[in-house]
Amino acid sequence: MRRTDYQQIAGTYDSTEIRRQIEPDTDLVQQLKACAEQDSVNVLDLACGTGSYLLAQSQRFAKQPINWHGLDASSAMLAQARPKLPNSITLSEGRAETMPYEAARFDYITSRFAFHHFEDKEAALDEVARVLAPGGSFRIFNISPELMERWWVYRFFPAGRQHDRQRFWEAHQLYRGLLSRGLEPELRVDFRIRQVDLDEVLEEARKRNLSQLAIIDDADFQAGLKAMEQRRDATSPEPLLDEIALLSCCARRPG
Repeated sequence: MRRTDYQQIAGTYDSTEIRRQIEPDTDLVQQLKACAEQDSVNVLDLACGTGSYLLAQSQRFAKQPINWHGLDASSAMLAQARPKLPNSITLSEGRAETMPYEAARFDYITSRFAFHHFEDKEAALDEVARVLAPGGSFRIFNISPELMERWWVYRFFPAGRQHDRQRFWEAHQLYRGLLSRGLEPELRVDFRIRQVDLDEVLEEARKRNLSQLAIIDDADFQAGLKAMEQRRDATSPEPLLDEIALLSCCARRPG
């Protein structure tokens, strides 16, 4: 499985607007209610990247007794995160497969658009089950590539889809993996079709900070850019219809 080099793209990672659009975490709201009798709640953002989730949620839940933690394998991504996060948030460098935490440490673990990067996903889920406290929840948010044949990235950069077939688990496999570790998963996939502006997605593609573009060969990347430019410059281009499938799963550990 080819790996994305986040050491190289960390500096431009936050330049993509959608990465700064973090919705309130409704699953965390539910977990806080479940932990209402505790003095404090321990939350881990697994593969926290540049810390956008931690920043947004720590501001939204500022009045809650939450101990915030972030773990990421990339020192460069953590270097981007530290200046924008308060010192009260604990950041650590490490891999999902070998987390530097004691058993049952966290009441809530979240991982956004990251599970496909874990080299040993079975070991990563073992670690999640180990550090998740009884009554705690593990939330995954990601895409479902198997349902996204017409995503603009795959359409113009098909090599990215080939790599994603190796990197991603399909929804059923993820569900079974969580279930086999004694967790109780609830999983849904929201499928959307939309029209996108070719100039806007071309600008995003040129940044090359999507992992699907960062891992493909330079020749495949340049060929994709050329195809996008040719379509943009066509006399009467058809609207570019795009599709995306967003997976959301919250798995609870009985307690």
